[in-house]
Amino acid sequence: MRPKVACITAIIIACAWVVCVPAGAVQYRNYNYDFWGEAVPSPQAYILKRVITGNDLGVGALKEPMDIFVREGLGIFLLDTGNSRIICLDEDWNVIRVIKDFERDGVKEKLNRPLGLFVTAEGHIYVACQGDERVVVLDQEGRFVRQIGRPQTDIEGLIPAGFVYRPAKVVVDQARRTYVLATDQYEGLLEFDVDGNFKGFIGAPQVRPSLADYIWRKIATKRQRERMGLFLPTEFTSIDLDEIGFIYATVPPGDSGRYDAIRRLNPSGEDVLRRQGFHPPIGDVAFPPQWTRASVWGPSIFVDIAARENDVYSALDGKRGRVFTYDGQGNLLFVFGNTGDYRDAFSNPVAIDTIGREIVVLDSGAKCVKVFRPTEYANAILSAIECYGSGKYDESTRLWERVLEMDANCDLAYQGIGQSLLGQDRFREAMDYFKLGNDRAGYSEAYGHYRREVAADYFGFIVLFVFVCLLAVYLCVRYEVFSKLDRMLMDEEDQDIGYRTGPQTDIQV
Repeated sequence: MRPKVACITAIIIACAWVVCVPAGAVQYRNYNYDFWGEAVPSPQAYILKRVITGNDLGVGALKEPMDIFVREGLGIFLLDTGNSRIICLDEDWNVIRVIKDFERDGVKEKLNRPLGLFVTAEGHIYVACQGDERVVVLDQEGRFVRQIGRPQTDIEGLIPAGFVYRPAKVVVDQARRTYVLATDQYEGLLEFDVDGNFKGFIGAPQVRPSLADYIWRKIATKRQRERMGLFLPTEFTSIDLDEIGFIYATVPPGDSGRYDAIRRLNPSGEDVLRRQGFHPPIGDVAFPPQWTRASVWGPSIFVDIAARENDVYSALDGKRGRVFTYDGQGNLLFVFGNTGDYRDAFSNPVAIDTIGREIVVLDSGAKCVKVFRPTEYANAILSAIECYGSGKYDESTRLWERVLEMDANCDLAYQGIGQSLLGQDRFREAMDYFKLGNDRAGYSEAYGHYRREVAADYFGFIVLFVFVCLLAVYLCVRYEVFSKLDRMLMDEEDQDIGYRTGPQTDIQV
């Protein structure tokens, strides 16, 4: 009887938990990081909207899905790697077609271990197939267009010896240049021109040995140095393209330094990402070190990144299942997500993209896609940034004030109001808000403008005062006022001396 009673009790408790938990509630606490790097509570930014499996789509269970891509106006493209297929859907998640194979020169071919995909505005689908070392280009109907094979060049030394081409991710910019991320390659991204000709490598993450490593190599013997590991650059883990053709790339923490975990590469391969927030965009600022008993330790490891509107971007931490969203200055806007076996957590998140303001995360472990919608808190922040970028400073200020009503500890809201006031030339008020938001750079900028404003307001009085003083000096010199005044003072002094001494008389004894 006891096992039955225990089972019934557990069922009752589980049912009571389901009933008591309100709809839209999450099983973890949301947070942000303050100026001192401390995690502080924060309102929930995103909540789960729906979970989509292969069976829900009517195409059968997914098997090791590895990538998802959203192209506005064309739909959603889901790469089901284990089943070697591309599932094409509209923005309402209705299946349009499933691409399993294609015909090339009259011969049917399949996608051999496809790992990454990219869809251009014209509807061309670029698929990085690692199994046969190529990038396959298909049209919207799944017809073969062309392929980009192994890189070839006549320039000696451009391709390192023993090079193995294993494409994993691919993006295509507006000039139709193709950039390929290859696995186990440290030279950077491979660049191909519009005709598929290899042009070279760009954006190789530079290695930064520590001071201890440098000193040890200097004092070590030749045999010890030969046994040491090489200082190899870190390879990229994922790439995405923003609206103007810049590449967002992620690298794992390592010798390159964890402060460069996210990079924004211009067409020349230079990192132009802004890191002006309290902390660089590295994910979790505080985390358990390796020697603790924590089940998950060490810094965040980004496995994918999604470039969004208004220079906002979201990075997916595969280690802890969290999505970190930053603005164009590198300020952390909000965090959400977790790992676990409950509905709004992740098992093995591998890819991220957006549909408008909704965030789509592909969970390879759970073999499903999870769609998250923004809360009022996240919408207010994103709208405030959008209004500021459009020059609607009054509306941006109102939205940031709304954010403060929901989260009084949001330093970013104070900074946002300060920036809006700065755009309206209300420098003195902006200084107060920058001070509340711990924004020293913003405060210095507002103070500089305020100082010039005050100087400009009193400039006329200062010039008039100086002019009057100079005119007075000139007149005094011109009419010998100082000489006359000096003679008058001397005469008065002589009279005063005469009065005090009186007339002198001879005295005879």
